Amino acid sequence: MKKVIIFCLSLFFISSSIIAQNFDYSFKEVFNIKGETQLKLVTSDGFIHLTPYDGNTIEVYFVVKKNNHFIRIDRAELERELDLIVDQSGNRIEVSVRQRNQNWRDWRNRLDVSFEVFAPKNTLGDLQTSDGSIDIGGFIGNQSCKTSDGNIEVYNIDGSVYAHTSDGNIKARKINGETEFSTSDGDITVVSITGNTSCRTSDGDIYMENIEGRTQVGTSDGSIEFHELSGSLKGSTSDGSIRGELTHLNGELKLSTSDGNIDVVIPDNLGMDIYLRGENIYTEFSDFSGSRGKHKIEGRVKGGGIPVTLTTSDGRISLKYR
Repeated sequence: MKKVIIFCLSLFFISSSIIAQNFDYSFKEVFNIKGETQLKLVTSDGFIHLTPYDGNTIEVYFVVKKNNHFIRIDRAELERELDLIVDQSGNRIEVSVRQRNQNWRDWRNRLDVSFEVFAPKNTLGDLQTSDGSIDIGGFIGNQSCKTSDGNIEVYNIDGSVYAHTSDGNIKARKINGETEFSTSDGDITVVSITGNTSCRTSDGDIYMENIEGRTQVGTSDGSIEFHELSGSLKGSTSDGSIRGELTHLNGELKLSTSDGNIDVVIPDNLGMDIYLRGENIYTEFSDFSGSRGKHKIEGRVKGGGIPVTLTTSDGRISLKYR
């Protein structure tokens, strides 16, 4: 019996140490939890990686760098340099690291703190960094990610997702829940989303694939492309093309661009209220009533029904059927 216990304990300590052997870290904080946990992580300069594992603890590994070089430092030394919060109240955990002063002339001596974190799957993450990337995947529950300068990657989430970066790309895949993605300067790529989706970028392209629900997208300078989209879609760009395919359309389709073409494929045999406007329009209708010209088509298809509005100020429009 003692041998069995010793063997099990050995496996536990081996599995715990395996987590830490894949990367260098300065020190770690371990929190005992039970059930769904709210985890808030904040850092001024550094990345955040949140990874699921089977256990009843949350392990936060501090990766501290100075002048882009990893350094060995303990918690007491870090607290002398930065404002550090490590707090647990039941199943609410907060770990926050902030710069004490913003003297950019001494940036070479600044300490940058990143987090490598391992948590149970039912952890709700609130992840914030001012300068760094965020990577999270494999969790059950709502997740929030914010960075002022860095990329965000979110995947395999059963819950709603909010992700915002001021300067970086966003990639998301396999999300079962409502999603909201925004970046001021970067591309957005979303694949396999079941739930209402919103994507906004001020300067970048938007790519969507296998999306189900109400979808709203917009970019000020970039193209919009979508495949295997089901539900409804509203999209606009000030400078770029729009093209894609809807497998099912049960709500409004409204697409507009100020400078670019619109090429869309929709299901056949739909009743639609149609408004198309562009330099040239390429489409065919059966059972159409309304007005039709070179630059504008307006009327009803098969008695009317779903609103379909496609407009471009400088480009052609092509509307085809599956």
